Amino acid sequence: MTNRSERLNSILEQRKTSEEILKQYDRIDLGGAVLIDGHHVFLNIVREIEDFNQAPKDWLKSIRANDSEKVISDIMATNVMAFDPTVISMFYGWVCRHMQDRAQAFVFHRLFQDSRQLLSPSSINYLVWGGASSEEILAKYPPCDWVVSANESKGYIFDATMPNRQEVVASLRKSYDYWLRRNERNANNIYIFLELAENDEWAFYENDIRGSITTPYDLKNTLLETAGKEWTWGDFELVLQERWISAFSGRVMSIEKGVDTNLVIRGCELANDPACDWVWLITNDGDHAPLIRHIREKNKEVFLTSITDRPSKRLVGELASALNFLSLPKLFQHEPPPEDLANEIDTSWELRFWLLGRAIDEISNKNNDQAFSLVPDPDRGY
Repeated sequence: MTNRSERLNSILEQRKTSEEILKQYDRIDLGGAVLIDGHHVFLNIVREIEDFNQAPKDWLKSIRANDSEKVISDIMATNVMAFDPTVISMFYGWVCRHMQDRAQAFVFHRLFQDSRQLLSPSSINYLVWGGASSEEILAKYPPCDWVVSANESKGYIFDATMPNRQEVVASLRKSYDYWLRRNERNANNIYIFLELAENDEWAFYENDIRGSITTPYDLKNTLLETAGKEWTWGDFELVLQERWISAFSGRVMSIEKGVDTNLVIRGCELANDPACDWVWLITNDGDHAPLIRHIREKNKEVFLTSITDRPSKRLVGELASALNFLSLPKLFQHEPPPEDLANEIDTSWELRFWLLGRAIDEISNKNNDQAFSLVPDPDRGY
């Protein structure tokens, strides 16, 4: 009972300290939300790992890295490029969490034209819970240079879990036997996926240029479970559906049923929410162009980030300005995006280099409680 009472008193004291610190800052009323196409983030992280594993030296040339032998050695020493669900979930959760925090900071600069930096209330709370004193926090984030958002941005991740593998194998086997007697071409197509599932693997289609990505079958499920518990820290609402896999028609269909619909529904709800000033989409699905148009018609600012070297022209074309599109590295560096997006732009090499550097840094500091903090750190350049 004593320990429980002590913990409660400690929590109350920390909350009181946070409230006293927050009083020292100007408050900005700026409400918004980040809507993340989780599969888009997943595919691009896995693709970078696959590209590195296939040809490390060529991969490093593509990101203009110097001293490639040393970089390869550093990467392999930290196990960054293994299909380790914990490592990938770290990437996934880290990108999502920092998108939420940095998006609000960028929107603040974009809409208010204020030279000060933005802190969220949760940033102060994390610092206090981490043991930082009021004096240390106010010295590192002086109120003359920083403001605090009155509203926390909301975060939503939309993704699909994989169905039970044994059930998928049984279903594909049944369809294969059926089509083997009727259409050999269909049967051969089904057999490719049946063999993958039997070997505890699955292929996710990316696009016509890159084709499909093969991963361990349960990688996505393990990633979502791990990210939800460890890397997003409850800062996001995970909106999940189950992927639908069927070969009844003679073609293997692997579809995220309901995922896009859930994202659009939430986007429309935000468009009609008077407390919402902005919405940030992390996706490259051109089918969301009407959603951007609808949100803008409700007088909300819409921003876009696509983790790819070919951002959707349909999506970019619906934005109020090219300045409302940011690649992931440029968002974190607070650099202005390119004005001209008429041509396809290459953000992929920046993302690769940036993710590698962050991964090596984060994993090498995995015992540091602040290594994965939401708090912006000007001393570390992010």
